[in-house]
Amino acid sequence: MCRHGLSALIYTSWTLGNPGRRFFKCGYWEWNDCNFLQWYDPPSHGREKDILTYLLR
Repeated sequence: MCRHGLSALIYTSWTLGNPGRRFFKCGYWEWNDCNFLQWYDPPSHGREKDILTYLLR
């Protein structure tokens, strides 16, 4: 739950820095000032991150 007591939703990051990494974020972040974000997955390393970064490019 975010700091407003709202249920956090799970999203997937497709940035080059965190490809395929899932995280929780406030479901209403577009409509309020909530900046709640919590990583669900640990950071990816090595070959897994290299492959995902290659596919994103």
